Amino acid sequence: MCISGFHLSTILLLIIPFTNFTIATLPPLHYTITRRGGSFPAPDTANFTFLQSTLADINARFTNSERILKGNKVVRVPKRWHDGQITNTTNSKPRSGTHLQPGTTLLGEVGNSGSWFMSLKIGEPSQNVDLDLNMLTADFAIISTPSGKGSFYLEERSGTYSVSNDNEEGKGMNFPGCRRGKDIVGLPLGFDMLAGFKGDRYIPVNFAHCRPQKQWIGSLGNSGASLGLAIGEGLGQVGGWKGGLLGQIVKSGVVDTEVWSLMLINGHEGVFSVGGSSVEAVREVEELIEKELKKLEAGGVSEFQSQNDELKRDVDASQSGNDEFKGNSEIGLMKRDEFSSDNNDVTWKTDDESVWEWSEVRGADGWWEILMKGIWIDGNKVIQNQPIVLDVNTPYIIGPPHQVRNLYSSISGSRQLPPPHDQFHAYPCFNPPHLLLEFGNLRFKVLDGKRDEGGFSPGGRFSLGRMERGSGYCVGIVVEGRFGNMDGRSRVVENDGVDGNGMEDMWIFGEPLFRDVQVAFDWKEKRVGMQRL
Repeated sequence: MCISGFHLSTILLLIIPFTNFTIATLPPLHYTITRRGGSFPAPDTANFTFLQSTLADINARFTNSERILKGNKVVRVPKRWHDGQITNTTNSKPRSGTHLQPGTTLLGEVGNSGSWFMSLKIGEPSQNVDLDLNMLTADFAIISTPSGKGSFYLEERSGTYSVSNDNEEGKGMNFPGCRRGKDIVGLPLGFDMLAGFKGDRYIPVNFAHCRPQKQWIGSLGNSGASLGLAIGEGLGQVGGWKGGLLGQIVKSGVVDTEVWSLMLINGHEGVFSVGGSSVEAVREVEELIEKELKKLEAGGVSEFQSQNDELKRDVDASQSGNDEFKGNSEIGLMKRDEFSSDNNDVTWKTDDESVWEWSEVRGADGWWEILMKGIWIDGNKVIQNQPIVLDVNTPYIIGPPHQVRNLYSSISGSRQLPPPHDQFHAYPCFNPPHLLLEFGNLRFKVLDGKRDEGGFSPGGRFSLGRMERGSGYCVGIVVEGRFGNMDGRSRVVENDGVDGNGMEDMWIFGEPLFRDVQVAFDWKEKRVGMQRL
């Protein structure tokens, strides 16, 4: 998608909200989302200290929960840590607590670098609070600390704030430091091409308002808000879906479809939609932009003149080598490089851009886990029928060690790095692989095309940087995950049965997937839909 010359806020101004879901009668809400700290770094030379630290943070997030048997089904619940317990095999530092209470874990931590967030208008007069998207918890919570760091919600400045020790069912939050807060939030009603801004609609919402005690070292953590997007109620520590923001928006009647969706425009901006999807609206904007560019080429005057030069360069670059797409008015600016003239039958199963491919949520009740039918490398299917978890805050593709090694074995010249970086693999920079993912009847490219502006890594989007300065080998973005109990000699993960985190055979797909396909999450029917961009 080549619209980097336009800031995403400009694009959202032009969106006329509507939805692809025929069951919806009300337009969806669209929010701009941003990656805190900017795009994931893509330097010329890989920074292994940073890459390893990022992997350790991901490991810690995914090992903060465990599976238990509840009734006749397996559910995922928060894990309770004991003081001094080592939380994962990548980071040996003992975990003694979180921002709320020593010895307990609130899954929805806020303000972390690399997290995706949106701005939430709350209170009267309204305050803007960073609302982090968190796909591994089900809670809607605002965390206020005295640290002076993060994004602040000052309830004393809101004339509509109230607080209670009880939730809607008359029960306590059952989590130390948290009480039930209530205030009004502003929902964006979109933009009309003739009338301009439609403004905001304010509705009252409940949320968990959590404060750490000042004597806890965790009080030095960030302030902010967390929007839990996990599907399992067991991952709701302070209200979960029953008190979640999305459920309350649907209940208010602003939208009528129990679906939310994500689409990343580039490495640092995206669109989060509630009550539907945004891809057709963005396509409509792109068609408008193309018309403006044609006016400029014809010597006319465009309202986008000041931003045209950079955008035109992006469009020209995206159009080269893509003549086969010129007749498709649905694609607009979203062109793709030609994969291989010999493998077009492998690249697409269907040419209909409007088709949604739906997959049922599977596995333990909790995360958005679905079945991936296959991974294709350079036209060859190398992996099939694998469970994956979707998490937008993961910048890598992470897989079971033996599966990742199988994948790289199909890339000529690739090799596994020696310890302590043996979770990473390298490949020849001049020959990046062409990667296709298969879900149901849908196949689509990922990690295709050039880096975002400012990224200098060779080897395309598949690369995390060269192994060392001047090297012809690049570090691949597909890395080995080691989430279970690793046996030091055999290097085999032992984590079978219901107990444990259940990650030994799991793939994690994050930003690389959301960059190349729009994903919709139906929390009522418990299914995930994908649509090619």
